[in-house]
Amino acid sequence: MKWKLHTRDGTRSPPVEGSDQYDSKDVALRVACGIFRHQPSVAVLYIEGPNGERIESKDIAAWCKILARP
Repeated sequence: MKWKLHTRDGTRSPPVEGSDQYDSKDVALRVACGIFRHQPSVAVLYIEGPNGERIESKDIAAWCKILARP
């Protein structure tokens, strides 16, 4: 089963929402962290797991901060 990363691209008018699928939660979280760091015009909305698990944007951002610590 796949994990879906849902985003909103704010560079378009109107903003476009989309999702990409990843094989694991860890990969989806790491991609989301990359978006936070390198694509400020793209909003990470949430990650949805195969069993309906949902990780909200604020929780993803907190995970990214922990990951970035030395």
